[in-house]
Amino acid sequence: LNSLPLELQPKLMRALESRTVKPVGSDVPRPLNVRIVADCATDLAAEVQAGRFRPDLFYRLSVVLVRIPPLRRRREDIGPIARRILSRLGIPDPGEVSGPNLDRLTAHSWPGNVRELRNVIERAIALSGSPAPKFTDLRLQIGPSAPPDDLDIPSDAPFAAAKEQI
Repeated sequence: LNSLPLELQPKLMRALESRTVKPVGSDVPRPLNVRIVADCATDLAAEVQAGRFRPDLFYRLSVVLVRIPPLRRRREDIGPIARRILSRLGIPDPGEVSGPNLDRLTAHSWPGNVRELRNVIERAIALSGSPAPKFTDLRLQIGPSAPPDDLDIPSDAPFAAAKEQI
């Protein structure tokens, strides 16, 4: 939310207060029935004090405040979150989410939080060669995205041949 430009904040505030919006190209306002769930990585109260966020919008949005600590402070959640990510990616039975792969996940600092964890798991699934890999069989690449050592595909190979090598 803190990236919402100051000049757009009054428009959002007006829409929330009047519960109407006027679509582009229309002269007729339409009723608006929404609930806003906003995420912000910075302290919006400090942004209000610094003049970078409108206080009226801040108080309008601050109905319920939920603080979720970063993933590095709740390592015990990594296993259940990984299982949920696998399920959402179409792997309903990944087997046990444990062992060396879970140890590697819990040892990482996760500066990108759950988004980074999801990317690591998606990359491992994509490179697994199986439509429904087990968690313990995934080749996790944590950190900067680099191909695994055994994924050396000649760039001069035709697409079909290169795909077969994966």
